[in-house]
Amino acid sequence: MTTAYFDVPGPGAAVDCFDRSTATRRRDVQVIAGQTVALRLPLQNTGEQAGAVGLGLAGQLEPGWSWSGSTADLDAKATTVGRLLITTPANAVPGAYRLWPQATWLADPQYTSRCDVTVRVVAPPAASWGYASTRALQYQAPVGEEVTLDPSWQWGTWRRGDDPAQAARHATMVRTATGRYTVTMPGLGATPGVAHAGAGVSWGYTDAAWCQLDSVTRNDADKLLDVACFDGAGTAQNLPFAVWASGPSPGARPQLQARYEAIGGFGNAVPLVNEDTFNSASGPVEVRVIGEGRYEVTAAGSAYDATGYARITALNSARARCRPSGVEDTGTALRIGVECVGADFRPRGTPWLLSYTEGVGAHHDPAVPAAYASTTGDPAAPSIDTRHSWSSTGESPTIARTAPGVYDLNYQAVGNPYTYPADLVDVTAVGPQARSCRALSWNSYSYPGRLRIVVHCYDAARRPADAHFAFAYLRAPDRP
Repeated sequence: MTTAYFDVPGPGAAVDCFDRSTATRRRDVQVIAGQTVALRLPLQNTGEQAGAVGLGLAGQLEPGWSWSGSTADLDAKATTVGRLLITTPANAVPGAYRLWPQATWLADPQYTSRCDVTVRVVAPPAASWGYASTRALQYQAPVGEEVTLDPSWQWGTWRRGDDPAQAARHATMVRTATGRYTVTMPGLGATPGVAHAGAGVSWGYTDAAWCQLDSVTRNDADKLLDVACFDGAGTAQNLPFAVWASGPSPGARPQLQARYEAIGGFGNAVPLVNEDTFNSASGPVEVRVIGEGRYEVTAAGSAYDATGYARITALNSARARCRPSGVEDTGTALRIGVECVGADFRPRGTPWLLSYTEGVGAHHDPAVPAAYASTTGDPAAPSIDTRHSWSSTGESPTIARTAPGVYDLNYQAVGNPYTYPADLVDVTAVGPQARSCRALSWNSYSYPGRLRIVVHCYDAARRPADAHFAFAYLRAPDRP
């Protein structure tokens, strides 16, 4: 970064776009259509008196583009670093756009200066996603031993690529400590995106266990998920788990992905600007901390109708679990409430990952059958909320409460008619009540095409308890 100093009589403001690391010596950034890019540019009060300087964009923008800039109160000749957020529409034509950041002396806006930057827009990548889960006693593997997660219970878009060697790969797992695992998802590191983890199939183990993510990183073409699993009391324990990951992708249906990493602070909304945050509705994504472990996520855009599936996973080495407390269509934005708690169910601030889709599977891939559903009514006698449910077959599942906190759901046709590779069910508690829910099991192999899901929910005392929940169903494509 270079800071420019100017000697100008009277009031004035200046901004500097110089970047010696590029061939043109001007700032050059890349962004996926639909994402927001942040520019940090030196600002100076070039005048001889203190005052406020604002940073913005000059000139006419392409349709659908928007920006927001920072302001700063500066002493005479003082400098600072301003922040300029530029949001591109999801339908932006890929290419290089020359834009003009402008510094303005706010007391008298006729005093301005500008410089130019290049924003290179690239199209969202093709749908990129995958899932895997432990089977049998794989989760008890010796520390340090690489294990291929059961090939019959995983699938990913790396399987349909043009590279035969890549298509032949499988997701693997290494147990690194008690309850800790590193999962390698082949090919998914080539694009940004988010991931989720949950307790896996575990007949006979009905504790209020959960799994979360310690970290998500990219290693060349692969994505590495560090999974942490705990029993209901919050003690690290070797447990079955299930993971899935997806990236931003084009499509007619809305998609939101977000990565939140800050902890602390209340009040003002903070823009989320990172490569893993994507809004297909072409507006900025903001997070407001409204209390300990409580957040409000706002994704600008009128494309949303708040009928989709929201999933939040804690991204932390410390014990935490998160759920969507509410999803709302404001008319101009999608608003999702996020609540996170520790093992004792007390509110706990934590980083997290969020994904949301509506009218398409949680992976945002319309080419592959999928489903999601949510409950409504009395949790002791629930029904399926058809407004907040969707399936590629058009059907809704039946639901029966078989005991306190235990629910049996059945589809007749959404499962894989060829049985294998099998599928994944992802479950989350929803709503304002502090509850946790997990998929105890799912079965699409006994009667191919049909799908049975058993969900268990718990209260803060780790006892089975009635609750509202939502789930997503992912599976491999039909065979050609």
